[in-house]
Amino acid sequence: GYKRFSLRVNGDFNPGKRVKIGFGVAPSLQLEHNNRQGSGFNVDGQRAIFASASMMPTMGSPYNPDGSLALGISGFTNQFVWANPLRQLLEVKDDANRLRVLANVFAEIKLTDHLTFRTTGSTDIASMTRNRFIPSTSIGGFNALPIENPPPGNNTALGESRVNNDYSWLNENTLNYQRQFGKDHSLGVLAGFTVQRSTLFFSDMIGRDFPDNSITYLSAATRFTTNTTTFNAWTMASLLGRLNYSYKDRYLLQATFRRDGSSRFGDRNKWGTFPSIGAGWIASDEPFLKNISGLSFLKLRASFGLTGMAEIDNYTAVAGVGNANY
Repeated sequence: GYKRFSLRVNGDFNPGKRVKIGFGVAPSLQLEHNNRQGSGFNVDGQRAIFASASMMPTMGSPYNPDGSLALGISGFTNQFVWANPLRQLLEVKDDANRLRVLANVFAEIKLTDHLTFRTTGSTDIASMTRNRFIPSTSIGGFNALPIENPPPGNNTALGESRVNNDYSWLNENTLNYQRQFGKDHSLGVLAGFTVQRSTLFFSDMIGRDFPDNSITYLSAATRFTTNTTTFNAWTMASLLGRLNYSYKDRYLLQATFRRDGSSRFGDRNKWGTFPSIGAGWIASDEPFLKNISGLSFLKLRASFGLTGMAEIDNYTAVAGVGNANY
């Protein structure tokens, strides 16, 4: 099953003639039951169960003669057997809950008639918990019959608790200068500074050897096959600038500049500089092209610049410490 609840609220107001303040909040809650693909064959409550059911002989029954759910289904004596997909669909519990909040706030101050300062702050907060329990009577698959009360080992019930916490924020600060000189000349200059950070926390625990299938919490597990936590974080700071000039709104010139620094890069290459320049011509506004039928807009543009990429793994520029068995 799947349920989703969401809300969005936006607002802005002007406390003064030259000041504008606004905000936005968008929380959402997502509830899932047996929707996610899991490890192992046909134990997840999703498409693998239907695939398993479609492979079974049609003369097989998911019920015992007394009406109870069978552990497995077979078509002929001494032939292949499948774990009962109906029993798995009813017994497996896989609940994933995700809460996410998107929020932003901004303030805009008109310092002069031509100069405006704007600062914005935004955040993305997400938290997901997943609790999964597969009783021993649903552990199995093709030619692997579940066991009702198995001895300690990989045929026992499986319980899992997983937590994901993501948190990121961004702050942008810009000064924007706009000026019209006479009828033909227009100038726009922007300068800014931005900083952002993202963190991720992940925890996963898987337990086996439960004393009973009716006890579904990890506190009852006597053996843990997975017990891990991880944390990742990255930060980026940027200086930026932009110049726009137009003559008669027909001849255009633009130049941009960025200098970005990322925590993902090594100490010797922490910052990168990325300039660009471009020119444009709105040819359709020229008098000798205005009377051409079928031509409504024609613009030519050429640009050249440098670009970069920071989408690499965290901590690749530094030595790490890990554990291994050998």
